[in-house]
Amino acid sequence: TGGMGGLGLLVAKRLLEKECRGLILTGRSPSNHSLQSKLLQLYGDNKQVKYVAADISKRHDVIELHSFCNRNFGQVDGIIHCAGLNKDSYLIKKELADFRQTLAPKITGVLNLDWVWKDDNLQWFVLFSSSAASLGNAGQGDYSAGNGFLNDFAILRNALLQQKLRQGHAISINWPYWSEGGMKIEEEMLKLMVSQTGLEPLSAQSGLDLFEQSLAMDMDQF
Repeated sequence: TGGMGGLGLLVAKRLLEKECRGLILTGRSPSNHSLQSKLLQLYGDNKQVKYVAADISKRHDVIELHSFCNRNFGQVDGIIHCAGLNKDSYLIKKELADFRQTLAPKITGVLNLDWVWKDDNLQWFVLFSSSAASLGNAGQGDYSAGNGFLNDFAILRNALLQQKLRQGHAISINWPYWSEGGMKIEEEMLKLMVSQTGLEPLSAQSGLDLFEQSLAMDMDQF
């Protein structure tokens, strides 16, 4: 999910380098000429890469997505939930609609994915959370809450896994700021972040290596 976003595209490229048998990218954008041209530019005429327009916060869209996967690929081995959006604003100024829009992919979206794929033989269920879930960030109260939900959801789903009510280990990865891909912040804000926290942006190479490691980890949260 969020397969045409910055992180989604980086992860997709790494999976294809590892000879992934098939890859389904999803996003809310309709499959128009511009998007298909971008796919062709990125992946060439690779029949194993397909894009499906789906709003994962809508149960019907996720059911249709599941049907598409079964028709075109059969078994889905894993789900990587990268979808998310952020509308930075202090809580006193934030509109309720913005709050709901930010939470939708993180909460309703992951619940829909889990429910629709609950009987499938998944190997893993990866949730792209954020360090903001633990550290917080000014103007990101809703974003922090949504990512915090992903952390707790991984624990819940793994408990269901132990009860044989789910298949595939879930892990929530609390990513810091990536230097490539992902949500972008202004240069001045980036300098302020580094000076105040000492946290440097994560390189794409390091992030992708850590992503691969996470698939083998027996942890709820990484």
